[in-house]
Amino acid sequence: MPLNINKLINFKYMKKINLMKKRIFILLLIISITSFLGFGNNSFAPPPPINDECSNAILLTPTPTNLYSTFTNDSATVSSGIPLPGCATFTGGGDVWFSVMVPVNAHLFIDSKKGTMNDAGMAVYTGSCSNLTLLACNDNKACGPDPNMPQIDLIGLPANQVIYIRFWGKGNNNFGTFQLSVVFSTPQPSCSNLGFENDFTAWFATLGQQYEVIGAATPIYVPLLFNNTTDPNFAIETSGNDTYGGFPKVYSGAKSLRIGDSLTYKAYDGASVEQTFTVGANNTNFIFNYAIVLQKGGHPYYEESFFKVDFFKPDSNSDTCNSFAIAYPNSGLLPAISGNSNVFYKPWTSASIDLSAYIGQNVTVRFTVSDCVPGAHFGYAYLDCSCAPFQITTTHDTICAGDTVILTAPSGAASYFWSSGDTSQSIVVNPTLTTTYSCNITSIGACSNTISKTIYIGQLFPPPASAGNISSLNNDTVIQNQNNVLYVVPPIIDATTYIWSYSGNGASFFPSNITTSDSVFINFDANATSGNLTVKGHNNCGGDGTVSPNYPINVTVGVIENFNNLKYKLFPNPCENILNIDFGDFKEKATTVSIYSITGIEVLKSDIKMLTKNLLQLDISSLSKGMYFVEIKNDQQSIIKKFVKE
Repeated sequence: MPLNINKLINFKYMKKINLMKKRIFILLLIISITSFLGFGNNSFAPPPPINDECSNAILLTPTPTNLYSTFTNDSATVSSGIPLPGCATFTGGGDVWFSVMVPVNAHLFIDSKKGTMNDAGMAVYTGSCSNLTLLACNDNKACGPDPNMPQIDLIGLPANQVIYIRFWGKGNNNFGTFQLSVVFSTPQPSCSNLGFENDFTAWFATLGQQYEVIGAATPIYVPLLFNNTTDPNFAIETSGNDTYGGFPKVYSGAKSLRIGDSLTYKAYDGASVEQTFTVGANNTNFIFNYAIVLQKGGHPYYEESFFKVDFFKPDSNSDTCNSFAIAYPNSGLLPAISGNSNVFYKPWTSASIDLSAYIGQNVTVRFTVSDCVPGAHFGYAYLDCSCAPFQITTTHDTICAGDTVILTAPSGAASYFWSSGDTSQSIVVNPTLTTTYSCNITSIGACSNTISKTIYIGQLFPPPASAGNISSLNNDTVIQNQNNVLYVVPPIIDATTYIWSYSGNGASFFPSNITTSDSVFINFDANATSGNLTVKGHNNCGGDGTVSPNYPINVTVGVIENFNNLKYKLFPNPCENILNIDFGDFKEKATTVSIYSITGIEVLKSDIKMLTKNLLQLDISSLSKGMYFVEIKNDQQSIIKKFVKE
């Protein structure tokens, strides 16, 4: 049988193919087994992170400034039974957990940075791991070096509350390392350094960048660096005028704050300062004074440089009628007085927020300023704040019929409307009957409040008490042409004024015979005669008290030797410990120096007959604080001066 070459070739070929199939099959089998057993590249797949579930959340400690720690969500699994966060395309899986114990009734910033993961989502929950309530969720910051990484800002959290942070790669398909930081600001007592007299004490500052949202009133500011005031965006101003507006940089006191600057294309184009504080009865009117300088960029308003005020209520919600923003164009902005024609300014302006509803609670006030979104046009502002009661103040609550009284509403409002029809902050009224006056106050953010004040008609006080005995430092005898003789009566209860009378001739009262204090000076001229001095108390409703007993004054003729014309110096005045008396040539005419209290009691006496120097030093450290009189006299008369002991 002849050999079939073709069959022989086919047989050998098929044998080779079958051998190759067997080898491929074995290779695929090995790959399948190693994959099934979890081997790959000669190692096991990494286990899930320790904080894969809420119950094993890693505790994060809040810090006063940025302090980032690195974490990972590699191999993280699905957290079951947890409400969906509702942002960053969360579909389940890849999430890890953290917890935070709120240190004080604080404001928290939870910030993230990219690692090998560059797009993430973050949610914050309250409650327990078995019963969580979603508080906030964020997809991205939208600007800065990590625009696709999330940030959450929380205000009004109670102290010692535990919150839970859920973190995942956006879309649940983004795994790798990332960084987290939790920064907090501490609530301050009422009216803490509101005018920046102690620089940045009690204030919390941030630096950041901004991005545009079409249709928004201004760009959106994102803080990136926390509690840092060393950047040029912050300066405590102490003097000078603004270059573009010409207004003083300091509103009142010794200092004011400048936030932002005139530089452009900076690492941080924006900045903010804020304070969380406890509202007290004496700071229910938060007054902020501000001045603004903005450079027009020719952008849509939601990309222009801006100034913004945010007020957050105790429940952390923004109070929209007490929050406002200013960006170009704005009718309140004026062209710069010098420099760039594209620069506009708003001079110092006062605004206020009524905090009466929040006494005993914490509120937050935040001021933000920023350059334009592209960074080419600047914006900055000046700040100076204060506090006061939110109420109508008066010169008197009770007056006599027909008397006038001034009513003043709280400062810082955009408009005032009184029940009398007046539209100024202060009004003058003269009611004949008890009357209640009200004022409708509209804030710059369009909040409206009505407050009232009742003015009562009637006697301001009961009739003054009877006047006591008058006393003097001159032993009841004076000399014609003697001046500045002091007379004192004990304070008269319920007297608002003292009415003095003298029965003799040639006596003039200084400053007048009606005084508001319990003492008076009398000058006796060359024709003065002896007489009786009396005084009685009086109050504003015309009530007079009983007249004092007569105080006889004996006026004699004597040689004065120009005693009243001699000068002496009393220093320092006010004085704390050592009172200096420089007599000059007066030393030869004087014999004694006495110090008297305001009631006429001698508290210190010095004999200066043997004084060899022109300077006398008296130790007054043991005296109580208040006003005193120094009497220098000789055998004929005396001269009196006042000083204050500190």
